Amino acid sequence: MIGVMHFTKCSRTSTIASARIASFIERTISQSFEEPVELIHEAASAHHAADKHSILFVVNSPFGFCDWRDRAIRIAENATSIIWVQNDYAIKPPSQFKKFGIKIDEWWTTCMDVATGADGRYIDWNMLTYNDRLRQQGTEASQVIPGLLYFGAYRQGRQSSFEEYLNTVLYQVRVSTTRKNIEKFMQMNSHKTIKYYEPFQTLGQLVRFQTSIYIEDDGSHGQNHSLANRFYEMLSAGVAICIDEKASSIFKVYDLPQWQDFVVSSAHDVRKVVEKNYKEWSTRQAKLWRRDYISELSENLILALEEVI
Repeated sequence: MIGVMHFTKCSRTSTIASARIASFIERTISQSFEEPVELIHEAASAHHAADKHSILFVVNSPFGFCDWRDRAIRIAENATSIIWVQNDYAIKPPSQFKKFGIKIDEWWTTCMDVATGADGRYIDWNMLTYNDRLRQQGTEASQVIPGLLYFGAYRQGRQSSFEEYLNTVLYQVRVSTTRKNIEKFMQMNSHKTIKYYEPFQTLGQLVRFQTSIYIEDDGSHGQNHSLANRFYEMLSAGVAICIDEKASSIFKVYDLPQWQDFVVSSAHDVRKVVEKNYKEWSTRQAKLWRRDYISELSENLILALEEVI
């Protein structure tokens, strides 16, 4: 029996990246291999889970929110081999694993630097975020909401980028985030020009926005890791993507066609895109960068699975 463990519930409609990854791994194994597999993601499934797994995939997820932690530890203790699935460089295995002597045998990760070790394998899990079904909607729908959109949490490591691109009167600033986070954005924005939106529930909500920006934590600059989920979300929705110059090194690693044409370094650069170029950028990026990322990820995962199953 193979197990795929996620410390919080994986619903069919979940927008949580790690939950989608756990379901994707379970589904791929079920469809492509004869080995039985089970998804362990809530108290009921953990209670009924097998006591012994030949391979246990543990997907990085919030252990602190798991209400069946003791059972999770027991399942991990009894696994013959554990593979840590990582799509967020900041999330490490629970400290309880070390406390109970639970060893991670392999890391399947979006972080290229982590994957260079003998126990590492690089897999771009973030490709799973791409939604090709939005292609027509994203390229043909009228982008009716002008200005620059940022969606996501207020991360302290992005403070300098927030101040550069979101604290301005050169264009309208749109931020989709939680009510807790919006207070931080409002405090940073001395011009009081931010328009607040509730967190998006589906990618389809992105389609109506003209332009967004790809930024990353200051500590990530120059590190080798996958393109963030935000890139695949913006590309899916047909939103014009401005690439912050400080975050551009990963585009060089990926060698996406003509990525240099879409780099910005100031709010003045973004203003030109918002006022004149967003339609051209969106159309060009769609033609240059869209491809079947899901099939590509599936093929890479099956190749990796064939080596361990």
